[in-house]
Amino acid sequence: MSRQKGMDAEEIVQTIKRSRLINIVVEGITDRAALFRLLEEGLNRELSDISIIQCGGRSVLLAVFERRAEYERTPTVFIADNDLWLFTKRPGGLDEIIFTTGYSIENDIYKKNIEALLSTAERKYFAKALENVCLYFAYAVFCKKKSIEPALSHSLHPDQILSGDHCLKGNLTPRLPKNMANEFRRFHRGIHSSYTRKLRGHTLIFCLVRFLSKKERDVKHSAASLLAVMMTVNGPSRALQRLVERVVERVKRTNELA
Repeated sequence: MSRQKGMDAEEIVQTIKRSRLINIVVEGITDRAALFRLLEEGLNRELSDISIIQCGGRSVLLAVFERRAEYERTPTVFIADNDLWLFTKRPGGLDEIIFTTGYSIENDIYKKNIEALLSTAERKYFAKALENVCLYFAYAVFCKKKSIEPALSHSLHPDQILSGDHCLKGNLTPRLPKNMANEFRRFHRGIHSSYTRKLRGHTLIFCLVRFLSKKERDVKHSAASLLAVMMTVNGPSRALQRLVERVVERVKRTNELA
């Protein structure tokens, strides 16, 4: 298995044209080690001669996908995050791309039992932090859906959202017209009740790291170590297994058509 690191769309298209391998085009460059590990372990059991091509982001991946007629005889599979399309209708013409089940690949990796690493006291504060992070995230996404200004970033780090006591920072408190209040409450509840799938994966992981990396802890964890634990202990999540199965199925189908 080879890996091609982040390139622009033209470079990726030319790389695929020259390739004699099965190409797996994925989002991310340096922060997706867990995904590549998954693909290596899952795909190597069924496939060989795989080249993982890392795009810098979805826009590059989509640009390469749109040019697939230029390399139609080279087996190529695309994997992308749902991102905000999880909350809206996905554009047409993208059925050949394999999208994550949750918001992102980190959501598909996430297993709720990782929260058992929290102490009883930490669990209480994590719940408070998570509720407020979900509140802000829901507010930012809701404003984007409704085109409410000013637009808010839905990708803030938890430390940018929360105060020292895990409450929302004052300037981030949701402020919506009264006629939207009930709709927003339902939207927020939907995200909070399904946070492992709907809250942005990076944000969720770093919300956990906020507590598991504290200097007073005997055992500290980073985002990378938590992802590694979730990938390896008791096997990958079901969402992750499904992703691998879909990739293998798509590769085999592509090979039959090539």
